Amino acid sequence: MRLHLTRLGDQQNRRAWRAVMAAEPGTTWPVTFRADIATRHRSVDFVTPTHPIVTALLEDIAVADRPVAALRLEGESAAQGSYVFFVYLLQIHGARQGFELAPVVVQTDGPVEPRLSEELLTALDRATTWTDQLAYPSDAQVERAHARADEWVAGFAADRQSQLRRANDQILDRRAASLVESTQRMVDRQTELADEARRKGQDSIVRMREGRIARGRANLAAKLAEIERQREVDIGRELLAGGFLLVDRSDPSNARPGSPRTDSSTLAKNSLAD
Repeated sequence: MRLHLTRLGDQQNRRAWRAVMAAEPGTTWPVTFRADIATRHRSVDFVTPTHPIVTALLEDIAVADRPVAALRLEGESAAQGSYVFFVYLLQIHGARQGFELAPVVVQTDGPVEPRLSEELLTALDRATTWTDQLAYPSDAQVERAHARADEWVAGFAADRQSQLRRANDQILDRRAASLVESTQRMVDRQTELADEARRKGQDSIVRMREGRIARGRANLAAKLAEIERQREVDIGRELLAGGFLLVDRSDPSNARPGSPRTDSSTLAKNSLAD
């Protein structure tokens, strides 16, 4: 990671350099691959496909040596044909942080197929290997498919951003209303106690109660301002995986029966499942 970041000239990536320091020899470096654990334990490094250690490792693997998934699925006649698929990672930043996968299946020299895109990840368990390499899409076809996928996922991310912004506003509205309500209860109680102390001539108690009211209102204003800063929802996206896809009728000769699938399709499915 140190060599990778130095080559990039990326001296400002604080997250990456914190990971470098945590991973020094002789140190204990707690990491997790699960978002729920990373949320509960902020000191644990959350390793995702965009983590600096992953990008550093990928840099040392020649592009030609990286496995490309070539998958085959049985499908209805209307869906049969060859495709190029891409899987994007959506990074969601808002009141709630998170990650989502956005699969995009593009017909070779054709449009994006929304139904196949939606079903791709759940279909991986029944995929076999597309073995006919001569039938694979060409580099030019892959480039055109990639351009269509990029355009499609940009629109999908924009729609998802609008949905999440509405949900985000609902969460923040409830949070703000709860803060206002609890602060008002505190103000009402402190005002009541201050009035009682004033009737008794307890000026110091009055000042204490009024001070608590002022601090409570200031604290509320600060929290409401922070809530307003969280109104914006941003979605970053990054290409995570891709490959070729053949959808055709049942043909046992096109699969690899009787042997464990340790080929590129299995590698792709395992990495997506992880």
